[in-house]
Amino acid sequence: MEKFVISLVEISEKEFYLAPQENLKVSQKKLNLGFSFEFKWEENTDFIEIVPTIVYLYIDNQINQELMKFKTVFKFQIKNLKNYISIDKEKINIPDSISNIIISTSISSMRGMLYYKTSGTYMSRFLIPLLDSKFFVNGINEKNKNIDNLGVFTDKKKKIRN
Repeated sequence: MEKFVISLVEISEKEFYLAPQENLKVSQKKLNLGFSFEFKWEENTDFIEIVPTIVYLYIDNQINQELMKFKTVFKFQIKNLKNYISIDKEKINIPDSISNIIISTSISSMRGMLYYKTSGTYMSRFLIPLLDSKFFVNGINEKNKNIDNLGVFTDKKKKIRN
């Protein structure tokens, strides 16, 4: 694959929810972290968006509560994007090298944004851990036949495939 030029051109918050603490003593052992990724390509342009959502769920014997949800839009510009992405029946094919950069940049940026947004709250000590973006890309590739289970899609018509 030839070299590509990629830039992060825009970040916007789409949703943020932080549940009130309400006498809940949050234990990291009972906290589950979930991710989903939605990709959007403005066809015939050099712009692609990723909309990651991070959800913190607190699961105890009798409690199953969403403590925090954060959804953000990251818009990237990739020079000559149409040379790297193809559409195959309602699926968009994105090379792993591009997916890794987009996912890694998005998660890292969200980590900093959440640190700032939760400063001084009960959730401030639960940072997004350092993660290898290849884990998510490999998950997308392995679940390619049933990609909806990953929560990865562009819109109702086009699904993403790496």
